[in-house]
Amino acid sequence: MEEEDKKLNFFGRDLSKIPCFRSSWLYGISGGIGTGLLYFLFTSKPRIASHVGFSAMVGITMSYWFVCRYEWSRRVLELQKMQDYVEKRVLIDGTEMEKLYEAEVANVGHSTQKNV
Repeated sequence: MEEEDKKLNFFGRDLSKIPCFRSSWLYGISGGIGTGLLYFLFTSKPRIASHVGFSAMVGITMSYWFVCRYEWSRRVLELQKMQDYVEKRVLIDGTEMEKLYEAEVANVGHSTQKNV
């Protein structure tokens, strides 16, 4: 019961289950605070420094979110391809198709190599 109380839900979705959510917010918040503080140290204008810090936080969060989700999607697709290959390999293991497949792979490998 306690474990369910610790979850952070937004519109019925557990935010801890969303890939890249936590790291995007942490980088965005820390980058925004750092940018706002640096701007304030150089200009001594607190109102503009808070605007710059908030804008930097939004920009860093969104940028990191898109990059992280792209890499995550690429990895998921690559893992799916590997899983499909393994399933196919298990199905043809020990059959006549395995010999045909091995011969086909060997022919493709030799035809793509450059003659030196």
